Amino acid sequence: MSTIKRANVLIPVLDCCVHHPDYGLGVVRNNKGAENSGIVAVFWFNDQEAGVCPVEDLRCGFRPGHTVQDVPRSNARKPLGMGTVREIRTIAGREQVSVQLNDTGEYRSLPFENLRLLSGANDKYALGESGGLDSAERFQLKALAFALDSWNQATGALDRLDVDPLPHQIDLVHRIMTSDQTNWLIADDVGLGKTIEVGLLLAALKRRRLARRVLIVCPAGIVRQWQQEMHEKFNETYRIYGLDFHIPNASHWASYDKVIASIDMAKAHRHKALFENTDYWDVVVIDEAHHLSKIQGQAVTQRYQLAASLRGLTDAMIFLTGTPHQGNHEQFVNLLMLLRPDLRRSLSAIFSDPSVIAEVILRNRKSLVTDANGNFLFRGQDTRLVDVPLSAVAKTFADELQQYLKYGYAASEQGGNSGRAIGFVMTTYRKLASSSIAAIATALNRRNSRLSSVSHGDGSPTSLQFGDDFFSDDAFLDGTDGRDDMDQVADIAANPFFDNERDQITRLIQLAAEVQNDDRKLRQFLTEIVDPLFEQGERLLIFAEYRATQDYLVEKINHRYPDAGVTQINGSMSIAHKRASIDEFNESAQFMVSTEAGGEGVNLHQRCHILVNYDLPWNPSRLVQRAGRLYRYGQNERVIVFNLMANDGFDNQTLNVMLNRVFRIAQDMAPVGAEYQEGLREEIIGELLDRVDMGRILAVNKTMDIDRTEKEIENAVDLATRSKSQQEQLFSHIEGYDPTKTAVLGSFGLADTLRFLEAILPYKNVQVRNRLYNGRLLELELPPDMRGSFPEFGDRTVVRVTVDRQLSAQLRDVVPVDFASDFFSYLVLFAQSPEFKGEYARVRGLSPGTLALFRLRWQNDQGVPLSDELLPVFLPQGSENPSVEPELFSALLSATVPTAESPHLSTRDERNNQLSLLKQRAEQELADKCTKFRHPNDVVLLATADIDGPSGS
Repeated sequence: MSTIKRANVLIPVLDCCVHHPDYGLGVVRNNKGAENSGIVAVFWFNDQEAGVCPVEDLRCGFRPGHTVQDVPRSNARKPLGMGTVREIRTIAGREQVSVQLNDTGEYRSLPFENLRLLSGANDKYALGESGGLDSAERFQLKALAFALDSWNQATGALDRLDVDPLPHQIDLVHRIMTSDQTNWLIADDVGLGKTIEVGLLLAALKRRRLARRVLIVCPAGIVRQWQQEMHEKFNETYRIYGLDFHIPNASHWASYDKVIASIDMAKAHRHKALFENTDYWDVVVIDEAHHLSKIQGQAVTQRYQLAASLRGLTDAMIFLTGTPHQGNHEQFVNLLMLLRPDLRRSLSAIFSDPSVIAEVILRNRKSLVTDANGNFLFRGQDTRLVDVPLSAVAKTFADELQQYLKYGYAASEQGGNSGRAIGFVMTTYRKLASSSIAAIATALNRRNSRLSSVSHGDGSPTSLQFGDDFFSDDAFLDGTDGRDDMDQVADIAANPFFDNERDQITRLIQLAAEVQNDDRKLRQFLTEIVDPLFEQGERLLIFAEYRATQDYLVEKINHRYPDAGVTQINGSMSIAHKRASIDEFNESAQFMVSTEAGGEGVNLHQRCHILVNYDLPWNPSRLVQRAGRLYRYGQNERVIVFNLMANDGFDNQTLNVMLNRVFRIAQDMAPVGAEYQEGLREEIIGELLDRVDMGRILAVNKTMDIDRTEKEIENAVDLATRSKSQQEQLFSHIEGYDPTKTAVLGSFGLADTLRFLEAILPYKNVQVRNRLYNGRLLELELPPDMRGSFPEFGDRTVVRVTVDRQLSAQLRDVVPVDFASDFFSYLVLFAQSPEFKGEYARVRGLSPGTLALFRLRWQNDQGVPLSDELLPVFLPQGSENPSVEPELFSALLSATVPTAESPHLSTRDERNNQLSLLKQRAEQELADKCTKFRHPNDVVLLATADIDGPSGS
């Protein structure tokens, strides 16, 4: 049998483990000049001496279980880090070592000549090699470096963010990242930051290389909001399909990795086909997922079909909705089955055994979440309904407008695009009239001008052509179309919609002018609400749905309070313009008037806690979202909301009926005497409003029959109440955020980052020259050999750094230090490396015994590493029953513990036996957390400490 000859023999790196047939095992101690001479110096273990040897006589000396580190031959490649040898193979005459990397759990087949033999944590413990008098501190810093890194891997909370994550947000991400799969429905209340949770989750997945291609599907009105928040808060650039780019064919999808798509754009068949044929997505996020409807015997919605198509293109799908249960059990179960088809059998029996809910849904309640100190985040909200009297002329205008609308709806029955367009105009006029007399007057005058432009015609509507995306019914009625300039819709046709339309328009314009001369809604708004607040110096946020109403209010407020300052936000403004308006409101202006489209995603709580809803939107859940601009984390006052309840027409009367009924039911449902009752009442109101489809109730009632509509409202509110109760019964099985429960090692924050930073700096000869801002800012002097090594410092050696995100945003020339910082990552890697030592220490001051820190890692069924966690296992002195002891580990990290001076008395065999017991306990923990999705990957010993107890005994 022939043997393949080795060609191009490699020179082993220093400390490479080699084997010689005569001398046995050894490590390379000198390889200088070996490229020319072919000779290296080797220390032979058997003889305990060094000798020279030809390279061609050496073979691989590594054995399974050895700890190794690769030494790249190329300057362009970074080391892979430490790893454990699993097996040796020979291929094409060369020997390769299969190494499982400690950091990632991946396997790599590497040339044995490129590997250094290290003394790992196992070896150091077995030999009792604890190092010098600072070994206890080195152990602490090494353990803290691993803990910070692991926490950030699982939460993204210590990464480069423009937001300080809240405890419930970090907890939610940690629960997903440490679960066995990434398919969840996040059902947090409005205002708890689902967007931030998604950003944190994607950051954590990205660190594990599981989020390269991400698709976010959301309502059309908030695509820019998603894009802006991902960019500003997480430094991620997403492009919007249909706005920022188009895809002529499916093959072009490979060019786009971070995409946001409007669900109305994506659900159309031609777009669905594009998604079906695109590459695999690492993560798909679907916002407002309760709209994904599928009910037996009914047509499956396009939205559900789209989600079902995307389901086949990803293993990680995240649904977002505050109200997943819309009152239909079957629809709810189908939604969960779409998310978790593997749980089909359990989900089918969800109402007899609801425990499966905890495997699918995560939920945090606004009334229960707290800050890190256990204080409630929200101080409560008062909502006041303000009835507005109706003048005689306003009653006449409302009656005649209703007659005009009925004629228009009758004309819309002709069908086709023209009929559909007329129907949209009529519905738009109703919504404008619900907003203000100014809004409907503006639209009527525009319509009159349009009709006046026709000098000849037969009186029939012009044949109109509309694209497929002209006002999606859902978007128009839900208020997610992002339009606040709907008074311009009258421009769609130049010819009359019906006979005598122009005469009716003329009459309505005359009446509208009279109503504006005695606008009682405006008068009550100014005299009863604005005047007292103005005198008290309070800032006031005013919401109006349409730009015409906004212009009207801005004009009147400016005239009444010329020196107060009025700023505004609407959908026509650029992001920079909106930001300037927000800054003006926070600094000097007393009033902010915002439209629906302008206020999406805008937070105005810094200097304001009072809001007025000048109009009532057809989608009542918008009232909750409006209040969310003020009623959110960071608000230091109780939020006060005024809802103007004007009975100036069928639609506002109907909205008033609905709101009064919802408020009464919410008052009854909020338990008397319950802690934070006000918060619960507002939550109930918000959930009920989100479930009542008022837009559709109003739109389909084209006869505007108040008796019929009141009955429909009663049925809708009753259904909403039942669905909420049903949801709460199911959701009682969900374990929400509990500040008393944390991860195995607890949570880690910026204070821990600062503690690590200050302690590790002296080990790299970095001096702290000054501490500013109560120690939150450090002025550092780097040693000369670090000059130019870190991009964030440039060529400077004296730098100012901070772990405080707010401080870094406020001060110039201050470098943020986090896991996105090259400098901080360098220090963490240094503390984790063998160079730093600290793998074993003898410490004094706690319970006697041995503490071992393990990294447990799981993989999927195809061998891809999924998740990992740190596990502290403690073996009390004289015991053979180790246990998981996070409290002891946390105490060891935070306390100042000295190095024990007396040597440990156990023999090497005894220490190996102790280590075996500790590792068995870690492997049991690894096994206990395995599921059908999560399989064992590795158990890595990171560091150990023998604790001699307070007396040193």
